Amino acid sequence: MSNLKHHTRATILRPHPHAGFTLLEILVVIGLLSILALGMATMLEDDGNWQRAQETPRRWDAIRKAILGQGGLDATGNPILSGFVADMGRLPLNIKELMVEDVDPTSVIACPTPKPNPQPAWADFVIYQKTAATNCTVAPENCYWLGGGWRGPYLYTGGSADFRDGWENVDGDANADEVNFGWQLTPTVISGFTPNITDIFVQSFGYGNEVGLGASTNDTNRADYPADSNLAMVNENEWLNTNPILQFNLQLNKPVTANISGLYLGLYYFQDDANSCTAAGLTDDLISTEFTIPNGNRTATVSISLPSDRGLPAGRYAAVIFCSDPNLAASTSALQVFDDESGACIDFNNNSFPFYFDLRPSTNMINVQWNLP
Repeated sequence: MSNLKHHTRATILRPHPHAGFTLLEILVVIGLLSILALGMATMLEDDGNWQRAQETPRRWDAIRKAILGQGGLDATGNPILSGFVADMGRLPLNIKELMVEDVDPTSVIACPTPKPNPQPAWADFVIYQKTAATNCTVAPENCYWLGGGWRGPYLYTGGSADFRDGWENVDGDANADEVNFGWQLTPTVISGFTPNITDIFVQSFGYGNEVGLGASTNDTNRADYPADSNLAMVNENEWLNTNPILQFNLQLNKPVTANISGLYLGLYYFQDDANSCTAAGLTDDLISTEFTIPNGNRTATVSISLPSDRGLPAGRYAAVIFCSDPNLAASTSALQVFDDESGACIDFNNNSFPFYFDLRPSTNMINVQWNLP
């Protein structure tokens, strides 16, 4: 009996490990609650300004990604080419071009015969056809193609017809507001250069939709975004390759059996001209000088010089080796593709495909794999 009483008393007197909070724990909790309360008070005092200021850069970045692509790396570790620029070969003229193909159905280009000016839809364009008798529509497998054109939307708006800044600002110019939704969009135009728009600036005027108003009150939650009006959303170094010379290292799958001279390397890419009177198509006037592959060799190094008034847009390209200067061919049916190690051009096989590659702003050397049958 005495043992039972002793055991019961010991049990009652033993301290419980979770009897309460320590003073330090209570102080930490009070501190966290104070910080939370301060943050809530600031948000309420700003009457939503903080949220609007946070939403504006998020939307600004979404526009930038729609133009240049979402980023990320491919299997080889290179940046993935996507977005408006990669498809169209130019910068957008306004934000609405990122959302719909035909921005203004009533607009026309002042050509000899006025025509509508929608963005060309994505399509496959003929690089060359195998023979003069080949009908690329009937037998597309006997023609070689390169795709280009609009395949948006690139900017996702959740079903909304506009894409305004966090402040929901509206431009006083109704025409500008219709296509830029209150954002101030300013392009850098270089006359005589292709493409003639090389940089694009997009800015929100923040609280009050008045330039500099937030900065004048030292309120960062009301300031313009970006605060620096000289900060380009996209500059030419991010989407244009302006190297004066591109070098191509050609690698054949087997050596030639004779001295092959009179060869030319042609470069093809898609670039939309928003104000062109001609149909959308490929740019195909980037041709190398004549080169030779000596008997027994399977490699050659070729350069293509870019005109000083042109930059090449980042995107998908096709390289083709021809047996003669393609500039002298009257049509794609007259092109003779290098497809025989002896130097004869046959053009009825399906083995000498164009070499497709991605051109990036920093590219200056391309390795071309060319297969002979």
